[in-house]
Amino acid sequence: MSNINWRSWDEPVTKKEVENVEEKLGVKFPLDYIEVAIDYNGAHVSPELCQVEGKEKVFGKLLTYEVEDDEHILEVFNDYQDERARENVFYVASTFIEFLNKLYD
Repeated sequence: MSNINWRSWDEPVTKKEVENVEEKLGVKFPLDYIEVAIDYNGAHVSPELCQVEGKEKVFGKLLTYEVEDDEHILEVFNDYQDERARENVFYVASTFIEFLNKLYD
C-alpha cells in the first residue's frame, strides 16, 4: 500500500458502524478492510488509475459511512442491487490490503 495516497476523508467511522452495515448487507467484511474504512472513511485515492491484468482501471474513493452522503455504502449498494448478479463476483485477492497492493504496487 506504499504507493497509495489517501486524501479528503470523512469523519472517522466506528467499528460498530461498520458492523451495522455488515448486518444490513448480510456479509462479513475482512478485518483489513474494516481497519482501512475506520481510518480512511470515504477517502479519495491517488493515483486514481491503476493497472489490472494489463488494463487501466480507476479506483477513485472508498464508499463512505456518512449516512447523509450520496455515496453512503448502503445507498450505493441499493442503487446497484438490481444491476449486479452475485454469480459475477470475482475474487482477486484474499484480503483488502492484498487487493489494494495488486492495484498500486
